Amino acid sequence: MECGCHANVAGYPSFLQNKIMNKIYTEQAKISLIIPTRKRVEMLQNLLDSLREHKWLMRDDVEVLVVDNASDKSTARDLCSCYNSVKYLYVAEPGQRNALNYGIRKASGELLAFVDDDVVVISEDWLYRMAKHFSEHSNLGYVSGNVKALETASRAQEIWEKGGGLSKGQTSVYWSNKEVVNNYRWRPLPLARICVGANSMIPRSVFRKVGLFIPLFDPGAPIPHGGSLEMGYRIIKAGYDLFYDSEAIVLHHHPTTESELQKKLFIYGVGDTAIQAYFFWRYRDYRGIWWALGGYQFYRIYSYVMGQYNFPFLYVFWQMIGGCYGTFLLFFRLAYKDSAKFFKIPLLSEIQD
Repeated sequence: MECGCHANVAGYPSFLQNKIMNKIYTEQAKISLIIPTRKRVEMLQNLLDSLREHKWLMRDDVEVLVVDNASDKSTARDLCSCYNSVKYLYVAEPGQRNALNYGIRKASGELLAFVDDDVVVISEDWLYRMAKHFSEHSNLGYVSGNVKALETASRAQEIWEKGGGLSKGQTSVYWSNKEVVNNYRWRPLPLARICVGANSMIPRSVFRKVGLFIPLFDPGAPIPHGGSLEMGYRIIKAGYDLFYDSEAIVLHHHPTTESELQKKLFIYGVGDTAIQAYFFWRYRDYRGIWWALGGYQFYRIYSYVMGQYNFPFLYVFWQMIGGCYGTFLLFFRLAYKDSAKFFKIPLLSEIQD
């Protein structure tokens, strides 16, 4: 889907283009960009450099918040002090979702955008592209963008990008809530085709209705993947539509070694089955329980044999092993005495200093 903004503003002086795009895309809605980070200062610097290069650090309608999660406070703080208008926040409790929730509560924007610290920005209309969809569709609750490889210099990076990487495709898709509910009565919701934690935007009003991220999923949590899928599920359950914009692009630092990629695919396997077991436990949603109890592994093998899954078998194997572990891990965590703090859905109104 092409954006008409470039054609409309190309003839104007550069100092006017951002103001015109702001008017076209956001209708003056303020955007808060929230960046969770932990002990990856070099990658964070690359991201902040790209934001500065594309003028995202000099706009009145955009604020940038870096949320440092349980790392050496001085290093990331000193880095952020080198960039005008970047706000530095610190959260002592480990877990990426804890960092995101803290950033949401401290943000002043009505549109909340999220990126990981291992991406870089490549355009001056990226956030505005995502924001404009909310003004065009009143029932929209979630927008995700495209995540492509920053480079494919190593074999591991090439393998992952060839297998799809983090991209949800080259075509923008509007997911109507009614269509999703009607078309997925007997199978798991297509969350993995929509939700992108590394490049997404959600209105504050949606968080008021569905709550914040639960601390059970993603890096630093008991289950290291699945937080964006869990949030997407609640947004659909609340009746909202979702949109994937293939032209709202950021570039991602893919794993450079094959062992790193195998570990990442193992983690994805853990989250992909644990999340379906979680939906069954919490909501009695039976649509994905078969996925959590062997269907995931069967589908991976079937796709590989049929030539539909562009990974060497060793990588498929590690995903399947992760899938076996994910369901066990979810129910194992439920047996813990402290499980309640991980499964509780935090509210936007809760105070956190």
